[in-house]
Amino acid sequence: MQLTVFQRMTWFCLLMIGLSANAFAAPEITTVAVSAVPEPTAASAVPEPTAASAVPEPAPVSAVPEPVPASTSLSLLPAAEEFERLFLAAQQQADLIVTPDGQGDTKTLTDALTAVPRNGLIAIGPGEYFFPETLRLTKAVTLVGAGPGKTILRFGGDDHGLRIPGVGEVELSGLEISSATAQKKSLMYAYSGVVVRINGCRIGAASGGANIEINRSTFEIAHSEIHGAAEAGILVRTFGQLVLDSTLLHNNTLAGVLVMKGGVATVTRSELQNNAGSGVLVTESGEVTLRENTFVGNGFGVAVGTGSRALITGNEFSTNTEGGLLVRDAGVADIRENRIFANPVGVKVVSAGTPLVENNQLYKNTRSGILVAEGGRGTFRTNVIYANQVAGVEATAGGHPEVIANEIRDNVEVGIFVHNEGRGVFTENKIFANKNGFVIESGGHPEATGNLLYTNLRSGLFATHEGAGVFRENRFYENGISGVEIMAGGDPEMTACEIYANGRNGVLITDGGRGRLSANHIYKNLLSGIDIGPESQPEISGNEIDANAQNGLFVHGGGKGTIQENRIHDNPFSGIEISSDAAPEVVQNEIYDNGQSGVFVHSGGKGGLRENRLHDNFLSGVEVTNDAYPEIIENEIFANVQNGIYIHGNGKGLIRGNRIYENKLSGLELMTEGFLEVAANDVYANTQNGIFIHGRSRGTLRGNRLHNNPLSGLEIGDGANPEVEDNEIYANGQSGVFIHDGGRGILLANRIHDNILSGIEVTSGAHPDVEKNTISKNLQNGLYIHAAGAGVYRQNMISENGFEAIRVEDSTPTIIAE
Repeated sequence: MQLTVFQRMTWFCLLMIGLSANAFAAPEITTVAVSAVPEPTAASAVPEPTAASAVPEPAPVSAVPEPVPASTSLSLLPAAEEFERLFLAAQQQADLIVTPDGQGDTKTLTDALTAVPRNGLIAIGPGEYFFPETLRLTKAVTLVGAGPGKTILRFGGDDHGLRIPGVGEVELSGLEISSATAQKKSLMYAYSGVVVRINGCRIGAASGGANIEINRSTFEIAHSEIHGAAEAGILVRTFGQLVLDSTLLHNNTLAGVLVMKGGVATVTRSELQNNAGSGVLVTESGEVTLRENTFVGNGFGVAVGTGSRALITGNEFSTNTEGGLLVRDAGVADIRENRIFANPVGVKVVSAGTPLVENNQLYKNTRSGILVAEGGRGTFRTNVIYANQVAGVEATAGGHPEVIANEIRDNVEVGIFVHNEGRGVFTENKIFANKNGFVIESGGHPEATGNLLYTNLRSGLFATHEGAGVFRENRFYENGISGVEIMAGGDPEMTACEIYANGRNGVLITDGGRGRLSANHIYKNLLSGIDIGPESQPEISGNEIDANAQNGLFVHGGGKGTIQENRIHDNPFSGIEISSDAAPEVVQNEIYDNGQSGVFVHSGGKGGLRENRLHDNFLSGVEVTNDAYPEIIENEIFANVQNGIYIHGNGKGLIRGNRIYENKLSGLELMTEGFLEVAANDVYANTQNGIFIHGRSRGTLRGNRLHNNPLSGLEIGDGANPEVEDNEIYANGQSGVFIHDGGRGILLANRIHDNILSGIEVTSGAHPDVEKNTISKNLQNGLYIHAAGAGVYRQNMISENGFEAIRVEDSTPTIIAE
C-alpha cells in the first residue's frame, strides 16, 4: 500500500511521538537541574558591612550536591516490547515487508528498495542483513525495523556503508546499523540536500570514519544510540544541519558530534559519554546550540574552535578527562546556566577563544573552575565558582579574561590565580573562604576593581615571584592572616582599597616584596596595618593607617621602602616601628595620636625621617634605642605626651633642621652612649627643657635654636659629655644651660641670652669646658657655678645680665678671662 507524502510524514510523526512518550523518554537525572539553582547575588548588591560580624557567612561546601559519576548504562534505548508494538503498527502501514525467512514480500532490503515506490514505507523484520558493498538509497523512503539488536543492517567493504544522496526525505527507525569490516569512510553518508530523520536506532562501530556524515544535508535524530566510531559519532560539515534530541552518543574516538565547515547542529536532552576527544567538537566556522544535555567521561565535554560559535545552556558537565568545556582558536561561545563539576578544568579558554560564561555553577573540578591561557579571553559573569582543587579562576600564559560579579568561594588553594604572564580584568566579585583569595605570581598582571575579598584562610591577595597588577577600590577584610601579602619580588599596585579586620596584618610585605600602596584605608587589623619585612622595598603613599591593634607600620629585618604622605594615627603601639637594620624613607607623613611613640626605631633600625608632622602621640614623637641610627631631618614634632624626640639605650642618629615644640616633657631627651649629631633644630615651648641630655650621652649639638622652654634650653646631667657649638639659647624659663650631676661637655661659641635665671648654671660635680660663648641679658647671672660645680671657662663674653656676670659658690672652677 503506497502512502502519500503527507500520510507517510504523519505516520512517522506519530511513531516518534509514541517513542518519545514511552520507550525513549530520557531517564530522570538525580542531580539538581540547573534551572533550580538560585541566581548568585552580584557583588554590587552585597550590603556594606558596618562591622566584621555583619559579613554574611558563606554556604558550607558540604551542602553542594555530590557529582554524578559517569553513566555506563544505555538507558535511552527502549525495551524490546516497545519496539515490537511499534513494529507491528508499522507493518500495517508498510508498502513492503522484508523478512529473512521469506514470509514477507521479499527476503532482501535491496530488492525492497528497488520495488518500493517513491516515499514508500518498508518494514524490515528481525534478522541481520549484510551488505558487502555500499547500499545507496536512490529514492525517498521510510525504513522501520523491529528494534536495535533485532533488525540489524551490517555493512562491509571499504567505502561508505549507507549513502543517501539528495533524494528528498529518508526516515529510519527501529534499526541497528553497524560496520562489519575496516571501512575507510563513514558508515552513513548523506549529501546534496537530503533530509534524514532517525528515531530509535543504534548506529555504531564505524571503523574508518564517522558513524554518520552529514554534507549539505539535514538530519533529525531522536531517541537513538550512536557509538564506537573511529572518528566522530556524527560529523556535520559543509553546511550540513543536525537536530539531535534525547540521544546517547558514547565511546566515539574523536567526538560524539563533530561540526565543521559551516555545519550547524542543535543538540538537546542528550547524553554524551566517554567520547575520547570531545562530546561535541565544533570547529572551522561550525555552529552549535546545546541545551539540557549531560556530558560525562569525554575528553572535553564540548570543544569550540577555529572561528566557530556555540550556545551552551542548561547542560551538565562532569568527570570529563580533559575538561568540561574548551574554547579556542577564536571560537565564540555563549555558556549559560550550566553545572560544571568534577572535571580537571571546568571551562578552558586558549588561543583567542572568546566565550561569554554567565550564571553557571563551576565546582569540585580537580584543577580550576575556569582556566584562561595562551591568549584566551572571554567574559565570565555572575557565576558561582567554588570547591575547585586549585583555583576558582586561573589566568596564565597571556590569558586575559574579564571576570565580573562572580561568587568565588571555598576553593582549596586560591579563588583567583593569575600567573606566568596572565592578565585579566576582575570586577565586583565576591572572593571568600578560599585558602588565598587572589594569588599573582610569575609576571601575572591583572586589573582588579571593586572586589570583596574576605574570610580567606590565609590572605585576601598574595603576590609573589614578580607578580604585579593593579587593584583599585577593593575591600580586604577578615582574612585569616593578612589582607594583602607581598613577597619574593611581588609588585602589585594597590589604590583606594579598604584593608581591615584581618587576622594578623593588613598588608604583609616580606622576603623581597615590593608594591605601590596609595590612597588606601588600612585599619583595625589584629597586628600592624603594614608589616615590611626582610629585603622588601615598597612605595607607600597617601594612605590612612589607623586603629590597628599594634603598629600602624612595622618595618624590620632589613626592610626598606618609601613611606610618604600617609596619615598614621590611633594605633595602640607606634605609628611606625623600625627595627633590625630596616631602613625606610619616611617622608611627609602625619603621625599622630598613637598609643606609644609616633616613630619607634630600635635594634639597629635605620632610615630617614624627613618633613613629617609627628604630634599628640602618647609617648614621644620619635623614640630611638638599641643601636638604631635614623636620620631625623626637617620634621615638625609637637604636642607629644612625653618628649618630642627620645634617644636612649645606645641609640644614635642625625637630628637636623626639625621644629620641635609644645611636647609635654623635653623637646629632645638624649640618654645614650651612642653618638648623636643634633644640628639646626628649632626647639621651643616644650613643657620642660628644650634638650635634656644625660646618661653618659655624647655627640654634637650645633646650630640649634633652643628657646621659650619653661625649664632650661639645654640640660646636661649624669655624666653626659656633648659638644655644644654655635647654638642660640634664649628666653627659657630657667637657665639657658643647666649642667649637673657630673655633666660635662664642651660649650663653644654659643649665644645664650634672655633666659629667666642664668645663662649657664653648673652644679653637683658638673665639669664643662665653656669657651668663647656670648652670655648676655639673662635675668640673673651670666655664669652661676654652685658649690661642687667646676669646669673651665675661657674667653667668654658676659654682659648685661641682671645679677652678676659670674657667680661662684664654694667651688673652684678654672676661669680664664679674655
